[in-house]
Amino acid sequence: MKHRLPCTVNLSILFTELPLLERPGAARAAGFDAVEYWWPYATAVPTDAEADAFVRAVRDAGVRLTGLNFFAGDMPAGDRGLVSWPARAAEFRDNINATVAIGEQLGCRSFNAPYGNRIDGIPPAEQDDLAVEHLALAARAAERVGGTVLLEPLDYCVQLSFDNINAPEVGGYGVDHVKVAEGLGCKAIRVFEPDRIAPALAEAKKLMAEHRVPVVVEVILERVTNVSMGTELDDITEFEELATRPGHAPAALRTALGLELS
Repeated sequence: MKHRLPCTVNLSILFTELPLLERPGAARAAGFDAVEYWWPYATAVPTDAEADAFVRAVRDAGVRLTGLNFFAGDMPAGDRGLVSWPARAAEFRDNINATVAIGEQLGCRSFNAPYGNRIDGIPPAEQDDLAVEHLALAARAAERVGGTVLLEPLDYCVQLSFDNINAPEVGGYGVDHVKVAEGLGCKAIRVFEPDRIAPALAEAKKLMAEHRVPVVVEVILERVTNVSMGTELDDITEFEELATRPGHAPAALRTALGLELS
């Protein structure tokens, strides 16, 4: 199916079998002409040599840098941004100009700011006031190069559930993904019962052929918390014991697959 949507590959989480500076070339060889990165260094401010090497790698690969994160701390260890973190305010401020400078050289105009975790012992209002100050500083810096700061409310303990009064049929599940998909011009089907999965997939194929748009099939399962996450496919953090037997699967999935409760 052909579409006109632009594709950007995130080279912080893809092509990770290669060193960081070899990934733009690999992305280009795979057919991508646009890339984005989380902050590509372990510290808030890279050396001149490190920054030059990064800029050169992107340019030499012939790809466009369409998005770049501000420094977010140690993501694999659980950090999710410095925007609202009082003890690391100086690092974020130092990082602002370093991030925008790289973006200016590569024509990147979208700068992503992960908000960060709540810090125990510090009033939330104090953290939010600091975040407003930092976002204003970042926005003024980005404005100098015609850029935009994007706020990402990323949290280490992600909680997406809420009571959606506009979609009571999903209960406390939260986001109405059917409406989201339809708002983006797609078609969508929601399934609650295991025996409706196969018919829904068949219906999705018909809708896709008829309307020539993507079709989302959302299957509502038992609520699952503490979803596995990580920055590498071979470095996933598990918050609960791994499922090792069919009986560990959610009931709806066991029913759909005909698994025994063992």
